[in-house]
Amino acid sequence: MMQNIAVAVDGSKSSEKALSTAIELAKAFSTSLTLLSVAPLHVVPAGTATAIPIIHDAEVKIHQELLSRLHDQVSLAGVTSSTVLLDGFVAEELLRYLEEHPFDLLVMGARGLSAGQRFFLGSVSDAVVHHAKLPVLIVRG
Repeated sequence: MMQNIAVAVDGSKSSEKALSTAIELAKAFSTSLTLLSVAPLHVVPAGTATAIPIIHDAEVKIHQELLSRLHDQVSLAGVTSSTVLLDGFVAEELLRYLEEHPFDLLVMGARGLSAGQRFFLGSVSDAVVHHAKLPVLIVRG
């Protein structure tokens, strides 16, 4: 029996599809959703061998607005939800939060990167699938 479903959202098309899937699962299992979003940390070269990690206030505001809009969307679908805004490196922050807060399932979208792009750019969904200690449903969109 599923009681706690989390869904990672970032405003992308695949994340929208993941949210739709999560809403249907929440309805089927009569449970609520936790919407997770991460304002990403950007690394800026500092002119030396080091880099400076920064989070832009604008990025945080974008994710706050996204969570608010999606919370309303989930409510209109008849599902109860809560929102969590994190900031930092996306995969690391999702994994940390999931470790500290038990869920039965995480639903997230896949960006659909090719193998070469994943090698050079990395993939949040790949990292989460390989390191999460809970079932992860990847929704392709």
